[in-house]
Amino acid sequence: MDLSEKFGVAPALKDGVDYATLTNSRLMELLRERALDCGQKSMTARLAAVIDLVEVMLARSYDRSQVRDLLIEMGWRFTPDSFDSALSRVRRWRMLNPNGSPGKS
Repeated sequence: MDLSEKFGVAPALKDGVDYATLTNSRLMELLRERALDCGQKSMTARLAAVIDLVEVMLARSYDRSQVRDLLIEMGWRFTPDSFDSALSRVRRWRMLNPNGSPGKS
């Protein structure tokens, strides 16, 4: 089962960059950039804005704590439980709404 089947992850960014072709260091750099540029207020909305990158990192065997720590370095506020909860909510929303963008539920 690939990422798109498991979590509704798009194989490429809107700008045409294929996540599968990115090196781990470039993937982390891109996540840092997107995390800093995110204008969303809630942590769940912020996570939804970068979920494709997060899912690729998790699929590459990065631990949830590593991904969470990277986001915390960028100024996001997650505890281990709040990160897991937000990730579950975003995944659930994406499974129920595969062609939309997250909004208030």
